[in-house]
Amino acid sequence: MLVVRFRPVTPGIQDIVESFNRDLPDTISVIIEQDDSVWPWRLRAESLEHDLCFGGPAGKQEPTEDRLFWMLGDLQSNLIEHEFGYAWPRCPEHGSHPLKVSSRGWMCPMQDISRTWPIGTLCATGVADEPKRAPGEVRWFRADWGWGVIADPKGDIFFFTPEGQLPDEKGHRLYEVKEGHRVLYEVIEGRWQGRFRYTDFVVPVDSLPPAQP
Repeated sequence: MLVVRFRPVTPGIQDIVESFNRDLPDTISVIIEQDDSVWPWRLRAESLEHDLCFGGPAGKQEPTEDRLFWMLGDLQSNLIEHEFGYAWPRCPEHGSHPLKVSSRGWMCPMQDISRTWPIGTLCATGVADEPKRAPGEVRWFRADWGWGVIADPKGDIFFFTPEGQLPDEKGHRLYEVKEGHRVLYEVIEGRWQGRFRYTDFVVPVDSLPPAQP
């Protein structure tokens, strides 16, 4: 169960969080509660395995809707990483990357499309089939989060690149991360990033020199 706490809980904030809740999987529920702790306001997610807490500095800072959407996006990233292990919610248009939550609704994070879906309506929205990814291809990537996953037969691989670019094998030229691109990577055995296996070495295959005959 997820517990979302704010102080004070305004009607506008309550409506947004309840709409967000309707888009969550059935196995997760969100409850809004007052929080009278030292934090003026915070968004707290609790489950059997994880305790995620986000909040503003101490003082009399009041919650705003802009701040709320930032926090919901941060919560979404953490849920994918630590709870789900898959993209949520998947873009209805492309079927791959997670949508971006905003005051305009759920937005496709790709720059070449401006489609939006109202928050709270995704359960009734059809989603395109997820593209098939061969091992070593980028399954999806969110540039604003700075991380994405690589398809691998033993389980998807988490990789992090804050600038949305990957260096070549010599660390010189930079390549923009794109879904479906083939990459070379080395898995750190025994290390996990939430639900994902982990790598800190990723190089675009296109940047490698041709194989010698």
